[in-house]
Amino acid sequence: EEILQMREDQKKAKIKEAEDKKKAAIAAKKAKKDAAALGEWTTNELSLLAKGIRMFPGGSPQRWEKISNLLRTKTAKQVRDKTMMVKKSRKEFLDKKDSEHFKDFGNGLKTKKVSDEKLAKASESSKNYEAQAKEWTTEEQKQFEVLFKKYSKEADKWVKISEELEGRTAKDVQTRYKYC
Repeated sequence: EEILQMREDQKKAKIKEAEDKKKAAIAAKKAKKDAAALGEWTTNELSLLAKGIRMFPGGSPQRWEKISNLLRTKTAKQVRDKTMMVKKSRKEFLDKKDSEHFKDFGNGLKTKKVSDEKLAKASESSKNYEAQAKEWTTEEQKQFEVLFKKYSKEADKWVKISEELEGRTAKDVQTRYKYC
C-alpha cells in the first residue's frame, strides 16, 4: 500500500512539475509581449523610426500617427516619447544599438559649410515648395488610387497621373506615393 501511495505521489509531482513549466513558459511569453508594449524597441523599429522622422518632419499634420502607422508595432504616444527621449539626450538614453540609427539626429548632426548664394537658393526653393504644397483631399486620394492602378506599369506613370489630377505635378504625385 505504501508503494502504491509513493507511485501516486510521484505521478502527482510530475504532473505538477509539468503544469509549473507550462505556466512559466506562458508567463515568459506574456512578459516578452508586455515588455514590447512598454517600449522596448527592436533594431528594425528604430530604423523605421529614424526613417519616419525624416519623412515626416516637425510640423507635419498627424506626424506621430503617420510614423506609428509606418512602424505598425508602436502607438503614436510611444513614437513621440521615444523621439523626445532621443532629442533630449542621445548619450543618456540610447544604448549602442540605438545610436547607430540616430547618428544624424539631434546633437550629432554633421554640417557642411554652404555659400550664401546656395543658402538663398535653397531657401527660395523651399518657400516655393511650401507655397505650392497643399493637403490632399479624400477625392484626390481616391482619384490617385484609381489612376495609379491604371498607369502602374507605365514608365512615365507619374506624369500621366499628374496630367489627370488637376493642380498636382508629377513630383507631387510621386511624393504622395512614396510617403503616404
